[in-house]
This record gives sequence, C-alpha cells and structure tokens, in this order.
Amino acid sequence: VPEPKPAGTNTIFFRPQKPRRLKYIAAGSRCCWGIDVHERAHFWGITKSSGEATMYPKIFEGLNGWRVREISCGVSSSICASEYSLITWGPSPTFGELGYGEGDVKSSTVTKKVDDLEDTNVLKVGMGFQHSLAIIDPEDGGRKVYEKLKVFDPPELKDIPDRDKIIAAALDARASSSKNKNSKNSRNKNRIKSKGSKRKRSDDDDDDDDGTEDDDDEDASEEEKELDLRTLSMAQLKKMLKKEGLKVSGTRWTLVGRLKKHMGKQKK
Repeated sequence: VPEPKPAGTNTIFFRPQKPRRLKYIAAGSRCCWGIDVHERAHFWGITKSSGEATMYPKIFEGLNGWRVREISCGVSSSICASEYSLITWGPSPTFGELGYGEGDVKSSTVTKKVDDLEDTNVLKVGMGFQHSLAIIDPEDGGRKVYEKLKVFDPPELKDIPDRDKIIAAALDARASSSKNKNSKNSRNKNRIKSKGSKRKRSDDDDDDDDGTEDDDDEDASEEEKELDLRTLSMAQLKKMLKKEGLKVSGTRWTLVGRLKKHMGKQKK
C-alpha cells in the first residue's frame, strides 16, 4: 500500500515512498538481516556488546555497492554471499569462523572479503556458533578450491604391513586394560565392604555402651553397694567381668556400670 498523503500537503511537493519488500530474512542470536528486491541488505538488532541496538530494519552501509544474494548471522559474526565474493565480519572474540586464514586478522568489525573464495560462485552460506559454512559451485570457480584441499586417503587394512601383529597387539592391550579395570573394581568393592563391616561393629559397640551407660545412671542411685568398684583398676575390672562371662570392652565407667548391673541382678 503506497504511503498516504498527509493532510494539507501540496501534491507537487509530496513524493510517496514505496514500501520496502524483503525477499529473504535471516535471524541470529541478537540481530536479524533482510535482503530486499533490489539485493540490498537491511539490518536490525545488535552484534556488539557495546553500543545501541538498531530497533527497526535499516539499510546496512557496510554492504553498499554489493549485490547481496545470501546472508546469515550467528552470535556476533555474519557472512554474506555477493556475486563472486564471500564477505564476513564480526567483533572479537572469534574462533576462525570468518575464514581469513592463519596469517590474517582473526576478527573484523567492518566487512572483509574471504580471499580463498574470491571469484567463486557461492550458492549458500550459514553462520553458527564459532563456525560457518559456504556451498560453492564446482563448475563456476569451485574447482580451484577443491584442488587445494587435502584428500583423506588412508591405506586399506589389507595393505598395511604386519597387519596381524598390529591387530593382535591391540587386542592384547585391550584385554589387559579390561583385566586391570576389573581387578581395580574388585579391590574397591572389597574395601567398601571392609569399611562397612568395621562401621557396623563400631555401631554395635556404641549401642552396647549407650545401653550400659543408661543403666549406670539408674544403678548410681542405689544407696547400698556390696563393693566399691570405683577403687578397682582396669585390669581388676576386666578380670571380674571375664570371670562372670561379661563383655570386657568399653571405658572404665562402662565396666563399673556393667558389674553393678550384673551384681544387682544376682542380688534379686
């Protein structure tokens, strides 16, 4: 719909603006790109941590003069295909997704061409998190790019010298590793069981001691005692307990209370 003429405006001085039509839109982490019917790039959002965001679609001046065919953006980096050039840009930090090569800059806040794909027909582009992708036409400039790539061509297994020895050594190493792992797991399980048994015995001793100490408090209230056990030594107390068939483990006061309890039961 054409822009309506404001009221009171002379027709001679009014030139209605045609609406902008975007034929392609790409959304990134914090910004969006659009390509209009005239192959101009429009931008809104933000790509840098500093500065203000563009709140509405605006023609991107960094691509003026280029006929933009494809565009994509990631977190802060962007990639654009224009005729026979690939253009990328993005603020630091970047991780090689701009494609400038080992000896060139790592990041660029302005648009910069990728020299390795110059004069190559780029069909599709994509920018992700710390990586980018470009699909090129092998029949239109792409062959020279393919010729520079290293070909992964490992030898066939049957052609490897000493193949059987290498396979046997690998299987032996794997079996040894598995055996050591199982042995280690078995030792750990035995260690855990041993700790559990010691903890259980310790808990049983504590239960016996606690029960005896509670009884000691009750026996301490008795006024008549046949024997003052507090004057005996640890050896004498243990000897008497052993003679009566009682438990001899515990502190001095635990042994005294155990004897008092036993003597009280005999008296009854």
